[in-house]
Amino acid sequence: MTRQSTSLTRPLPAMALSGLLLLALPVRAVDVALTDDAYTAGYSGYLNTNYGAAVSLSVSGLSSGAATNRRAWVRFDLAGALPSGTTWDLVQKATLRVYVNTVTAAGKISIMAATAAWTESTLKQNIAPGTRGFDANNTPYVQQTVSVADKYVTFDVTEVVRDWMDGTVANYGIVLVPGDTVINVQLDSKEATANSHPMALDITLATRRVNPAGDVSMGQFTAGPRP
Repeated sequence: MTRQSTSLTRPLPAMALSGLLLLALPVRAVDVALTDDAYTAGYSGYLNTNYGAAVSLSVSGLSSGAATNRRAWVRFDLAGALPSGTTWDLVQKATLRVYVNTVTAAGKISIMAATAAWTESTLKQNIAPGTRGFDANNTPYVQQTVSVADKYVTFDVTEVVRDWMDGTVANYGIVLVPGDTVINVQLDSKEATANSHPMALDITLATRRVNPAGDVSMGQFTAGPRP
Protein backbone atom coordinates (compact mmCIF):
# COMPACT_ATOMS: atom_id res chain seq x y z
CA MET A 1 0.00 0.00 0.00
CA THR A 2 1.38 3.39 -1.00
CA ARG A 3 0.58 6.17 1.43
CA GLN A 4 0.07 9.64 0.03
CA SER A 5 0.66 11.62 3.17
CA THR A 6 3.00 14.34 4.41
CA SER A 7 3.77 12.05 7.34
CA LEU A 8 5.58 9.75 4.93
CA THR A 9 8.36 12.21 4.14
CA ARG A 10 10.61 12.08 7.14
CA PRO A 11 14.19 13.28 7.49
CA LEU A 12 16.56 10.40 8.10
CA PRO A 13 18.65 10.48 11.28
CA ALA A 14 21.86 12.35 10.55
CA MET A 15 24.10 9.48 11.58
CA ALA A 16 22.32 7.23 9.08
CA LEU A 17 23.29 9.39 6.11
CA SER A 18 27.01 8.59 6.08
CA GLY A 19 28.93 5.45 5.19
CA LEU A 20 25.99 3.30 4.11
CA LEU A 21 26.61 -0.43 4.27
CA LEU A 22 25.30 -2.54 1.44
CA LEU A 23 25.16 -5.56 3.72
CA ALA A 24 22.07 -7.16 5.18
CA LEU A 25 21.60 -5.85 8.70
CA PRO A 26 21.00 -8.01 11.73
CA VAL A 27 17.47 -7.77 13.09
CA ARG A 28 15.89 -8.34 16.47
CA ALA A 29 12.34 -9.19 17.46
CA VAL A 30 10.65 -7.15 20.18
CA ASP A 31 7.48 -8.17 22.02
CA VAL A 32 5.68 -5.06 23.29
CA ALA A 33 3.74 -5.32 26.55
CA LEU A 34 -0.03 -4.82 26.41
CA THR A 35 -1.09 -2.34 29.11
CA ASP A 36 -4.76 -1.56 28.43
CA ASP A 37 -7.63 -3.04 26.45
CA ALA A 38 -11.34 -2.27 26.39
CA TYR A 39 -14.19 -1.70 24.00
CA THR A 40 -16.79 1.03 23.59
CA ALA A 41 -20.44 0.70 22.59
CA GLY A 42 -21.90 3.50 20.51
CA TYR A 43 -25.60 2.98 20.96
CA SER A 44 -28.27 4.36 23.26
CA GLY A 45 -28.18 3.16 26.83
CA TYR A 46 -24.54 2.06 26.72
CA LEU A 47 -22.68 5.29 25.93
CA ASN A 48 -21.63 5.72 29.55
CA THR A 49 -20.66 2.10 30.21
CA ASN A 50 -17.07 0.98 30.79
CA TYR A 51 -16.00 -2.42 29.42
CA GLY A 52 -12.41 -2.45 30.65
CA ALA A 53 -12.87 -5.68 32.61
CA ALA A 54 -14.61 -7.58 29.81
CA VAL A 55 -13.12 -10.94 28.79
CA SER A 56 -13.86 -10.15 25.13
CA LEU A 57 -13.36 -7.10 22.96
CA SER A 58 -16.30 -6.53 20.66
CA VAL A 59 -16.14 -5.07 17.15
CA SER A 60 -19.47 -4.64 15.40
CA GLY A 61 -21.07 -2.51 12.71
CA LEU A 62 -24.26 -0.53 12.39
CA SER A 63 -26.40 -3.50 11.36
CA SER A 64 -25.57 -5.75 14.29
CA GLY A 65 -28.77 -5.35 16.28
CA ALA A 66 -28.17 -4.93 20.01
CA ALA A 67 -24.39 -4.99 19.44
CA THR A 68 -24.38 -1.95 17.15
CA ASN A 69 -21.21 0.08 16.67
CA ARG A 70 -18.62 -1.36 19.03
CA ARG A 71 -14.90 -0.59 18.80
CA ALA A 72 -11.94 -2.31 20.48
CA TRP A 73 -9.12 -0.24 21.99
CA VAL A 74 -5.62 -1.49 22.87
CA ARG A 75 -2.50 0.24 24.22
CA PHE A 76 1.08 -1.02 24.33
CA ASP A 77 4.16 0.12 26.25
CA LEU A 78 6.27 0.99 23.22
CA ALA A 79 8.76 3.16 25.09
CA GLY A 80 9.45 0.43 27.62
CA ALA A 81 10.09 -2.18 24.93
CA LEU A 82 12.37 -0.44 22.44
CA PRO A 83 16.09 0.13 22.96
CA SER A 84 17.18 3.69 23.68
CA GLY A 85 17.79 5.67 20.49
CA THR A 86 15.47 3.61 18.28
CA THR A 87 14.10 5.70 15.42
CA TRP A 88 11.21 5.09 13.01
CA ASP A 89 13.52 4.05 10.17
CA LEU A 90 14.69 0.99 12.11
CA VAL A 91 11.17 -0.47 12.26
CA GLN A 92 11.10 -3.11 9.54
CA LYS A 93 7.77 -4.68 10.48
CA ALA A 94 5.13 -4.37 13.21
CA THR A 95 2.35 -6.92 13.56
CA LEU A 96 -0.76 -6.82 15.73
CA ARG A 97 -1.94 -10.35 16.59
CA VAL A 98 -5.50 -10.89 17.82
CA TYR A 99 -7.44 -14.02 18.72
CA VAL A 100 -10.97 -14.28 17.31
CA ASN A 101 -13.15 -16.24 19.73
CA THR A 102 -16.58 -15.65 18.17
CA VAL A 103 -17.87 -14.64 14.74
CA THR A 104 -21.56 -13.82 14.75
CA ALA A 105 -21.29 -12.10 11.38
CA ALA A 106 -18.18 -11.95 9.18
CA GLY A 107 -16.94 -8.60 8.02
CA LYS A 108 -14.06 -6.16 7.86
CA ILE A 109 -12.01 -4.68 10.70
CA SER A 110 -10.18 -1.41 10.12
CA ILE A 111 -7.08 -0.31 12.05
CA MET A 112 -6.96 3.30 13.26
CA ALA A 113 -4.82 5.22 15.75
CA ALA A 114 -6.29 6.80 18.89
CA THR A 115 -5.63 10.54 19.15
CA ALA A 116 -5.75 11.12 22.93
CA ALA A 117 -5.00 9.35 26.18
CA TRP A 118 -7.38 6.79 27.73
CA THR A 119 -7.29 3.97 30.26
CA GLU A 120 -9.20 0.71 30.28
CA SER A 121 -10.79 1.46 33.66
CA THR A 122 -12.34 4.75 32.55
CA LEU A 123 -12.92 4.46 28.80
CA LYS A 124 -16.53 4.97 27.70
CA GLN A 125 -18.11 5.87 24.39
CA ASN A 126 -19.21 9.32 25.51
CA ILE A 127 -15.66 10.32 26.50
CA ALA A 128 -13.68 8.21 24.01
CA PRO A 129 -10.85 9.92 22.10
CA GLY A 130 -10.98 10.50 18.39
CA THR A 131 -9.33 8.23 15.84
CA ARG A 132 -7.21 8.91 12.77
CA GLY A 133 -6.00 7.03 9.74
CA PHE A 134 -2.82 7.45 7.77
CA ASP A 135 -3.88 10.41 5.63
CA ALA A 136 -6.04 13.53 5.55
CA ASN A 137 -9.01 11.45 4.38
CA ASN A 138 -8.79 9.32 7.53
CA THR A 139 -8.16 6.19 5.49
CA PRO A 140 -7.58 3.15 7.74
CA TYR A 141 -3.98 2.03 8.10
CA VAL A 142 -5.08 -1.44 7.09
CA GLN A 143 -8.36 -3.30 6.69
CA GLN A 144 -9.12 -6.99 6.38
CA THR A 145 -11.98 -9.44 6.61
CA VAL A 146 -12.50 -11.55 9.73
CA SER A 147 -14.67 -14.59 9.09
CA VAL A 148 -13.43 -17.58 11.11
CA ALA A 149 -13.56 -18.08 14.89
CA ASP A 150 -11.05 -19.84 17.15
CA LYS A 151 -7.99 -18.63 15.29
CA TYR A 152 -5.43 -15.82 15.28
CA VAL A 153 -5.62 -12.93 12.82
CA THR A 154 -2.72 -10.56 12.19
CA PHE A 155 -2.69 -6.96 11.01
CA ASP A 156 0.32 -5.16 9.56
CA VAL A 157 0.60 -2.06 11.77
CA THR A 158 4.09 -1.01 10.68
CA GLU A 159 2.94 2.45 9.63
CA VAL A 160 1.08 3.01 12.90
CA VAL A 161 4.24 2.29 14.90
CA ARG A 162 6.36 4.48 12.61
CA ASP A 163 3.85 7.30 13.05
CA TRP A 164 4.15 6.95 16.83
CA MET A 165 7.92 7.01 16.68
CA ASP A 166 8.35 10.01 14.40
CA GLY A 167 5.75 12.09 16.25
CA THR A 168 3.01 12.11 13.60
CA VAL A 169 0.71 10.95 16.40
CA ALA A 170 1.47 10.12 20.03
CA ASN A 171 1.21 6.51 21.14
CA TYR A 172 -2.34 6.48 22.45
CA GLY A 173 -2.95 3.01 21.14
CA ILE A 174 -4.70 1.22 18.31
CA VAL A 175 -8.45 1.15 17.67
CA LEU A 176 -10.08 -1.74 15.83
CA VAL A 177 -13.22 -0.33 14.26
CA PRO A 178 -15.95 -1.96 12.15
CA GLY A 179 -14.96 -1.73 8.50
CA ASP A 180 -18.51 -2.37 7.31
CA THR A 181 -22.02 -2.42 8.73
CA VAL A 182 -22.47 -6.16 9.14
CA ILE A 183 -19.43 -7.31 11.11
CA ASN A 184 -19.99 -8.69 14.61
CA VAL A 185 -17.00 -10.44 16.22
CA GLN A 186 -15.51 -11.00 19.66
CA LEU A 187 -11.75 -10.87 20.28
CA ASP A 188 -9.98 -12.16 23.39
CA SER A 189 -8.94 -9.49 25.89
CA LYS A 190 -6.13 -9.84 28.44
CA GLU A 191 -8.81 -10.58 31.02
CA ALA A 192 -9.78 -13.76 29.12
CA THR A 193 -7.89 -16.02 31.52
CA ALA A 194 -9.73 -19.15 30.36
CA ASN A 195 -8.08 -18.83 26.94
CA SER A 196 -5.08 -16.58 27.66
CA HIS A 197 -5.01 -15.10 24.16
CA PRO A 198 -4.46 -11.36 24.72
CA MET A 199 -3.59 -9.13 21.80
CA ALA A 200 0.12 -8.89 21.04
CA LEU A 201 2.31 -6.37 19.24
CA ASP A 202 5.48 -7.78 17.67
CA ILE A 203 8.11 -5.50 16.12
CA THR A 204 11.08 -6.44 13.96
CA LEU A 205 13.92 -3.92 14.26
CA ALA A 206 17.01 -3.46 12.15
CA THR A 207 20.18 -2.96 14.17
CA ARG A 208 22.63 -0.15 13.47
CA ARG A 209 26.21 -1.13 12.86
CA VAL A 210 29.50 0.75 12.72
CA ASN A 211 31.51 0.26 9.52
CA PRO A 212 35.32 0.09 9.45
CA ALA A 213 35.57 3.85 8.82
CA GLY A 214 33.66 4.48 12.04
CA ASP A 215 30.45 5.70 10.42
CA VAL A 216 27.14 4.49 11.81
CA SER A 217 24.95 2.83 9.23
CA MET A 218 21.49 1.36 9.24
CA GLY A 219 21.50 0.25 5.65
CA GLN A 220 18.12 -0.50 4.12
CA PHE A 221 16.29 2.78 3.59
CA THR A 222 15.77 5.53 1.04
CA ALA A 223 15.96 9.27 1.48
CA GLY A 224 12.53 9.83 -0.07
CA PRO A 225 8.99 9.10 1.14
CA ARG A 226 8.50 6.06 3.30
CA PRO A 227 7.27 2.95 1.47
